[in-house]
Amino acid sequence: MKLRINCGPCRQTFTLARVASTRQHLESQTGFSFNIQCPHCKTNLNANVKNVWAESSYKYAQAPTALGLGAVGFFFGPLATIIALAVGAAAGTGIKNSDRAEVNRFNNS
Repeated sequence: MKLRINCGPCRQTFTLARVASTRQHLESQTGFSFNIQCPHCKTNLNANVKNVWAESSYKYAQAPTALGLGAVGFFFGPLATIIALAVGAAAGTGIKNSDRAEVNRFNNS
């Protein structure tokens, strides 16, 4: 999960270098209002935690995980490759679902 915010002057979106599970957790780190510099236009922004939202970091978790384990399985034969691809796809789905739950928790807080 990544925390995102918009820059008003340049209208670009950027990722905060913070980790927080809820807005309250982010507020405990930064305060309700906090200063941050836009990496695009270098404007110093006075932002608040209500303007921050979460996005998933794992939009495509299934394929890389499946392919990675499938490549390992390749060395052990065709059956191992098929099993590894299935396990990788399942693991990728679990990662994606877990990340989606974290995103929803933050955005609904």
